[in-house]
Amino acid sequence: MPIVRFDGVAKSLQHGFWLRHKPVLHDVSLRVERGEIYGFLGPNGAGKTTSMKCLLGLLTPDRGTIEIFGRNGSEPAARQKLGYLPEQPYFYAHLTGRELIDYFGRLFCLPRATRVHRTAELLERVGMTANADVPIKQYSKGMLQRVGLAQALINDPELVILDEPMSGLDPIGRREIKDIILGLKEKGTTVFFSSHILGDAEALCDRVGLLFEGRILNESSVQALLEERVRYWDAACEGVPSGKLTEFAHRARHGDRLYFRIDDVARLDRWVDIVRTAGGRIVQVTPHRATLEDYFVSTLRNRQPAMAGNSSSKRRPPSEQADVEAPPNTGARKSDLGAEPRGSRGDAMIDRVAAIAVNTFREAIRDRILVMFMAFALLMMASSTILSLLTVGSELKIVTDLGLAALALFGTVIALFIGIMLVHKEVEKRTIYAVLAKPVPRWQFLVGKYFGLMLTLAVVVGLMAIFYVALVWWKSGSFPSHLLPAVMLSYVELSIITAVALVFSSFTTPMLAALFTVAIYVVGHLSWAFNTLLDFVPGTAARLLVSVLYYTLPDLETFNVRSRVVHELPISSGYLLDALGYAAAYTIGMLALAALLFRRRDLT
Repeated sequence: MPIVRFDGVAKSLQHGFWLRHKPVLHDVSLRVERGEIYGFLGPNGAGKTTSMKCLLGLLTPDRGTIEIFGRNGSEPAARQKLGYLPEQPYFYAHLTGRELIDYFGRLFCLPRATRVHRTAELLERVGMTANADVPIKQYSKGMLQRVGLAQALINDPELVILDEPMSGLDPIGRREIKDIILGLKEKGTTVFFSSHILGDAEALCDRVGLLFEGRILNESSVQALLEERVRYWDAACEGVPSGKLTEFAHRARHGDRLYFRIDDVARLDRWVDIVRTAGGRIVQVTPHRATLEDYFVSTLRNRQPAMAGNSSSKRRPPSEQADVEAPPNTGARKSDLGAEPRGSRGDAMIDRVAAIAVNTFREAIRDRILVMFMAFALLMMASSTILSLLTVGSELKIVTDLGLAALALFGTVIALFIGIMLVHKEVEKRTIYAVLAKPVPRWQFLVGKYFGLMLTLAVVVGLMAIFYVALVWWKSGSFPSHLLPAVMLSYVELSIITAVALVFSSFTTPMLAALFTVAIYVVGHLSWAFNTLLDFVPGTAARLLVSVLYYTLPDLETFNVRSRVVHELPISSGYLLDALGYAAAYTIGMLALAALLFRRRDLT
């Protein structure tokens, strides 16, 4: 059974203002056998990266099937024993190389001790030990490529997919990466890589597939491809009168020895016959074979006119292609790092969601804009004490009211600012490719991002709340315990706003996501108006529409208890429980909708 199988895969991508579909892949079929190094070759724009994205589930093929280890390539479990290095890798700039590799190890649910040992081993293997604790934002392109290869091997995969692995490397780095690839083959690891550096492919690959304009032109072993393609022969003979070989122009003469270059097999046979008939001795017949680059260039030159006039590929099916058997598995794999994670699926899910949440929190908390927002909110709270001096007998109410307003306002701004960028930033910077190439379902990625943002908001709101409560305590002279329910409900409201922002960010641009989320926020605080509107709307259909909007849009006014707190009115525990239950149900619904929308999205 092949490790990777493409069978009649076709894919179109939208482009241009009108989002017209442009065919990129046309009935691509190929096989990658266990233990071989398979080179996926083609010029820029041939569809190599698109093919790999389809293989990894980042794109959904229009038709055809893709299998990894005999399983559907879109299943996250199929990627448990897979490692992937994207083209021009971009990783989280806030992490160091060591932290990045450890993070990806967590996505494979590797134990901590294993991650620490494996990370150190891989950093040394790719020559990055000295820079392991340097932030990735300071890495050169070659350093990114090295640490990218290290993260692709963290789970000791049985299949490694490398998209342009030599890109950006100096000659020493290329030599080291070649040695690593050959070392993987010795262990029995299958390597599937794309490259436009044909010398590397010729030196490394057992078999290659040539892709051009989204079609496989040929798929064969490198040896079979090149041994049939001799460019010319260098021939030499002795003891033959020069007049016997006048039809062959000799290139050099040393004493009695004549040297020739012959570019046709029929002429070579005639040359041999003449030398033997004349009683001479053949000293040398050396064939000079075409390189993979020669074959690549000549094939594309010959195919371009034909492809322009004929949209169907004439590649022979895999069963008819001249080929050698796949190389035997040269090494027994004893590691279980790439095996299914031990423990329940629930444990694995929690580990992955927690890893993504912590990484999101670390990324957000290091954002300077977040610090500026929080500083401005604290300044606004502090300024409320100055405004309170303009009133007589209502100083405490002014401080309480403006403090809660500042906390709610800036919490909402932060939730909007980070929430609408959750998915877009990952796609725009292409950091999402390396994450979803791991056994991480898309919904787990979204849930992890959501909890990471909620953790960030918990820290921000918590710090603002501490400052706010201390300010009111100072003004009143007693601990204002009645403020705590209001702060908690403000945070719960932010959980709904964040979930709504996540829904829109999963399928549209940040600008539209911000616009839609702000509209939902405003309407959510006016939801009572829909109930009132029912008394004035004529017609059953119109009343039904208003009712649907009333029950579908979030009732955010439920969480606004500022007036009660200002007047120190009690908030019952029943009210709090109802609000929490409503928020939990609405948030779960929004996350489910976001997961459904994001699951269908092509990550181009």
